[in-house]
Amino acid sequence: MAPPNPFWVQRYLRDHNLDALLGEAVNQAVEQRSTDPAASLAQYFTVLSKRNGEVTKISARRTFSSDLKPAVELSVECFFNGGTRIACTTVGEPVEIKAPPVEGEEEEAAAEDEETTPEEKLSRLVDRTIENVNQVVGPALQGIHASATIECDEALKGLASAPTILSSLALAEAGAANRAEPLYLFVAKANAELIEKGKAALGGGHLVEVPSAEQLLNEEEKPAPADVQEEPAGAEEGEEGEKEFVPRGLPVKLPVVMVPAISCAQDAARRVSIKQVWLMTKRDEALKDAVPKLISTYQHLKTAMEAKAAEAAAAPPEEGGEEAPAGARVQDDDGFFLVPNAADAAEVLGYIEAAVGAAGLVYGEDISVCCNMSAQDYFVPNSLEVGTYCYKPEGQGEDSLAVEADNWADYLCSFLDANPAVLALEDVAANEDYETWRKVRLKVEERPSTVTILGAAIFDDNIDLYRTGTAEGWAAGTVLRAERLGTLSDVVDAATIFTAIPPPSRALRVVLSHRPGARAGEADADMAVGIGAWAIKSGPPTHASIPKLNRLIWIEEDLARMGHAAEHEGLVDAQTAHLVSWEQVFAAEEQAISDYAEAAQAAEQGP
Repeated sequence: MAPPNPFWVQRYLRDHNLDALLGEAVNQAVEQRSTDPAASLAQYFTVLSKRNGEVTKISARRTFSSDLKPAVELSVECFFNGGTRIACTTVGEPVEIKAPPVEGEEEEAAAEDEETTPEEKLSRLVDRTIENVNQVVGPALQGIHASATIECDEALKGLASAPTILSSLALAEAGAANRAEPLYLFVAKANAELIEKGKAALGGGHLVEVPSAEQLLNEEEKPAPADVQEEPAGAEEGEEGEKEFVPRGLPVKLPVVMVPAISCAQDAARRVSIKQVWLMTKRDEALKDAVPKLISTYQHLKTAMEAKAAEAAAAPPEEGGEEAPAGARVQDDDGFFLVPNAADAAEVLGYIEAAVGAAGLVYGEDISVCCNMSAQDYFVPNSLEVGTYCYKPEGQGEDSLAVEADNWADYLCSFLDANPAVLALEDVAANEDYETWRKVRLKVEERPSTVTILGAAIFDDNIDLYRTGTAEGWAAGTVLRAERLGTLSDVVDAATIFTAIPPPSRALRVVLSHRPGARAGEADADMAVGIGAWAIKSGPPTHASIPKLNRLIWIEEDLARMGHAAEHEGLVDAQTAHLVSWEQVFAAEEQAISDYAEAAQAAEQGP
């Protein structure tokens, strides 16, 4: 092949600015101290390609989940350097496809469902999901760039039967792979960009003004004064002339990890004010240390609950009582240990305190708890005087304790005083008892210890209720259920409603719920870190949920690795994100509120 005309070569280089790009690529390789320049240059130009990352194919096939049940394996194939590559392969739960009802077929379908076993239903559901992905989702997403999360998610939401959260997270993973960055950073950028753009219709990010993710990542160094020697980026001079390292990149937070502990939901008499209890790691403790403590506590609790169940099965029935059924369940499907005959909340929390002690840990310090009150279950309207309503947390009998709504906040504060290891309460009032929600939150926040009031059922995964609830101060946070919100964009939008609140109010907290039946735990971990979740709910610490816990620890290590490289090896630009503790977050919020109050006072006084 004859060499090209030098004139056209020079024109091609000029038209595409290749000289400047090549210079930047070489400089980047030198800054990173790359031992493989060809790989560094290839990576630089790969990221610059506009076509790299376009979706060429989305396919699904049958596989098995970690608990040996049929599941869906979804793969995303993207254009890459003139060819294609599989950018993401993930396994998730099958999705119920709700086609428009056809007249005359509803009764036939219902009869068919009654005749089939749960295993057959699951198998059919997997087959329908696979068919839907291959025939509907794949063709609809072809040609869209996997990094264009909003565009991908809008396309998914336009498909009536798309498995949205599974497909959305798979596309986000493919987009992150195209950018050669971890998924948590990809989500964190989307979160920061949404806040900066101020899309009121998609989450209320307009309430604050912060630098965009791109500005944070590519911020240029400020020129030093002429008479001062310029210092390397990433360092500031301290009071004694020492250079203090300044982290670069997006600030991210690691969530508290929660696993299921005890459920009282099967107590027909409803004598316990708690429906569920979750174990929680210590806030800001290194996850590599906190997660083993959580697992150890869970294992000791499991041993105690199994022994208690065996003892109850062997004991003779009480006079007039029924004999305990053989082989009674110890756990429910979500991993909670069942305590159907507990006398009160103190007995339930006592089991957890004993398990924490058996693990050699300190209850309330190493391990804390979150209690789901599910107060809707014992809310009684108009039960005492005319026009009043109450809560009956210790049974529905005529002689059972009845607490008027006006006194319900005091009741809960007394409960917290008696149980200082409780650091979060969920669903503390009835779903439409908004006034009591506000009273509870204000009363609890007046206490010296910090307890977070979370709302789940009251918001019902509804964006409008999120906005109304944050404006009216119902709760101090919420539990986001990704599978009900729809797509990754929807989760980010919902999160910013709570986390992007400016002074004089405090930002609210979000907890990312565990996805029932989901096996893509690693993506959930990245999503929680990316949206700045205060906590993440996991399944019980078994082989099915270990990938999520391992991923959280990996993210922690990745942030530490970037920080060490930037501070001690001079690779400042390699630090694309840095870890911020929750104590730092709380201190910054208090400072912002104080600054706002001072500014408001100065404005009132005038010049």
